[in-house]
Amino acid sequence: MFTPWAKNDPEPSGKDQTPYPAASVANALIAEAARRGKALTHIEIQKLAYICHGYALALKNRPLIASHAYAWKYGPVFPTLYSELQRYGAEPITDLLSEPLQLDPEALEVVRAVMDVYGEYGASKLVEVTHQKGTPWHRSWQANHYSVIPNPEIRQHYQSLLSKG
Repeated sequence: MFTPWAKNDPEPSGKDQTPYPAASVANALIAEAARRGKALTHIEIQKLAYICHGYALALKNRPLIASHAYAWKYGPVFPTLYSELQRYGAEPITDLLSEPLQLDPEALEVVRAVMDVYGEYGASKLVEVTHQKGTPWHRSWQANHYSVIPNPEIRQHYQSLLSKG
């Protein structure tokens, strides 16, 4: 079960409510994967960052990533992150990205919890999970390819997943 925060925990205060650049969340994912003896690919980082963002929205009504996720052909993508990761192709990424900002403890807790549940999924499984019919990506892709995936839809989707346990 996904449980990075208790639902009745107090809201984070001050700078903790500020969403992060996608590269900061990617760095946390890269570091957490390395701690577990794993290296992530570009596609895996994109999908895991999106999932982290979704659970942060669902649990705390807090966007984890400052930029919007977009509905691209292979699932949700943060374009600024895409620009930074595309040079790796399908190769595993072990180096941290240029964004040095560290995540607050609650944000890191979300990253760790997402890695606990989704971290062993490969790229194709993560694409499958985010492409399911009825997901925010699916609805956005059907309505208008390459459009923004609205945060309220992402929040609602991940709240639904949490309620199913």
